[in-house]
Amino acid sequence: GKARAALLEAIRQSPGYPDSYHTLGLVHQDEGEAGKALECFIIAAHLTGRDFDQWNHLAHLSRQQQNLPQAIYCLNRALRLRVTPEGLYLKAELLEATGNEKKAV
Repeated sequence: GKARAALLEAIRQSPGYPDSYHTLGLVHQDEGEAGKALECFIIAAHLTGRDFDQWNHLAHLSRQQQNLPQAIYCLNRALRLRVTPEGLYLKAELLEATGNEKKAV
């Protein structure tokens, strides 16, 4: 609707501004478009940069959507910022689930 159109115009005018992508992700989420929402959130995370909590949250969202390679990618981004036992355990679990047992050790 109008909100989506306004956000797309804001993105067109200022493509490096993460809040527009994040808000567009929320619109997609409200409309039940979880995949599109996650794409917007990931773009926002890239533009934001070094935010451990954001990347960690995106790893969990990706896992919920059964997108395990993307979950691993987001988790790696989070772990580069802050290593946590939970993050390492989740990474090993995800690598094993995707058939990368050797990398999981």
